[in-house]
Parts: sequence; C-alpha cells; structure tokens
Amino acid sequence: MLLTFEIPSDYIKGDIVYNISGYPSVLAEYPYLQLKPNSTLVLNKVGDDTFWETLQFINHNFTFWFKLFLTKIFFFLAHVRPYWSLAHNLNSIIILLPLYSMLLVAGVKGKLNNIISKILLIFVLCHVLIVGCSVVDWDGRFLMPIYPVLFLLLSFYWKKPQKLSIH
Repeated sequence: MLLTFEIPSDYIKGDIVYNISGYPSVLAEYPYLQLKPNSTLVLNKVGDDTFWETLQFINHNFTFWFKLFLTKIFFFLAHVRPYWSLAHNLNSIIILLPLYSMLLVAGVKGKLNNIISKILLIFVLCHVLIVGCSVVDWDGRFLMPIYPVLFLLLSFYWKKPQKLSIH
C-alpha cells in the first residue's frame, strides 16, 4: 500500500492538512497550515521504494520532519481548523479537552492498567502515529474512528479502585 503514497513529496511541501498547498487562497489566509523548512532539505531518490525514501527523508531532515509531525498531531487531536466555524471549533475544544484531561488523570491514577485499556491505547496511538506520519484530513474523518475508543477508555476514569481483602 505504501507504493501508492507519495509521502516524501508531502513532507517536502510541508502540508499539515492534506493538499493544502493546492489551495493558494486558503494558504494565503492561514499560512501556518504549511511548514517551511529552515534550511535546504536533503533528498535522496532511491527508486520506487516509498518506505525507504520516507526513512531517508526523516533521517536527513529530522528536525523539520519532527516539527511537521508534532504539528499534524496537534491539529489532528485538537480537531480544529481555522476555516471551520467558531461554533464547530469551540464544540471540539469543549468536548475533547475534558476527555483528554480525564484520560490523562485516569492514566496517572493507574486506572488504565488493564488489558482492554492497553489494547485501546495501542489503537489510538497507532492512529495518531499514522496521521502524524502522513497528513491531517480536511473534514476530520480520521478522528471519527477514534471517538468510540476514546469514550470506552474514558469509562475507566470513573472506575472505582478495588480494595484488597486479606481473608
């Protein structure tokens, strides 16, 4: 499947949201949806092996790639876009910020130390890594499969600690 993607060319463009560079008017209004490298990027064309080209790009341009990676994850998890309505963006913040906070608290309190939580967390982390390594979508459809999983994980926030009995 990687052969059908052109991940290194997306990295070179610095697009955070998929194909944002194809919309100059949107990019002119929201220039932070595309990252520009601080220095010349090192590119190694190694044929048709997209996976190897991607690894080479990351290796030679790690700082730029890492900033791009973290920015994509931020836009993905925040689920806000400057070109969406204020009401939509506020709803995303109002719903997701408490959810992430409760998940963090549940993790710190050890409530996510069961096998179900670990499987669900792996699913979410894989999804986040995939989006961070590729691009964030325009309409948020990549976040929708994570919602049910996040709500299941959130149920562990209210889990009462079990008391040990010495009988």
